[in-house]
Amino acid sequence: EVNGDKVFILGHSMGGMLAPRIDLAGGNTAGLVLVASSPYNLGEVALYQSEKSIEASRQIAGEEAYAQSMENLEAEKANLAAITQDLTEVEARGMTAFGIGGYYLQDMMAHDHLAELKQLQKPTLILQGENDTQVYMDRDFARYQQELSGESWATLKSYPGLNHFFAPGSGDPNNAYEEYMTPGEFDPGAIEDIATFLLAHRRDRSKKGIFRKLCLEKWGSVRLRLLMRF
Repeated sequence: EVNGDKVFILGHSMGGMLAPRIDLAGGNTAGLVLVASSPYNLGEVALYQSEKSIEASRQIAGEEAYAQSMENLEAEKANLAAITQDLTEVEARGMTAFGIGGYYLQDMMAHDHLAELKQLQKPTLILQGENDTQVYMDRDFARYQQELSGESWATLKSYPGLNHFFAPGSGDPNNAYEEYMTPGEFDPGAIEDIATFLLAHRRDRSKKGIFRKLCLEKWGSVRLRLLMRF
């Protein structure tokens, strides 16, 4: 049996969308960390990403390729509508939309992970790279900010210059593939913020745990680590 008092779920991108659902299914964890995640359902995310990608590449690809991409987009939208509105589970297994299996789309879109997050009301850290070209500051992160404003259990933070993988990025979607293929490291500042959050919110009910939490609140994670060595 796992002691959920010291366990958190950290999900990146789609993993962040799944995190509340996993916890509600019996995770009983101390909290959640959502990195580069979206509050929208998977179908909405896939459609918006496709629209942004097509528009961003329009000048490079040319008008003929753009027109073909828009025609393909309409076909994918029709597939998505059929999968989510008309098809049975068995029928959906034989279809895709935006390269995603129909049955998987049905399953993912049956859950409102933002509503699930609000239902949990557990300590939650939501992190966003400001140069992310898959999950967007002005759409996805902005909705988290709007929906969770005033919620004491939710902490939101964005990081200038970071892409979807929390590595340095240009913010140009046409450069995304090249950036993703370039070795890099997850931003150390974000790692520090995650560690601080975990230490502050784990449900340690022992005397030592309470002391640790008080020290953390007063001095921060760096000094806390030095203090706890003695």
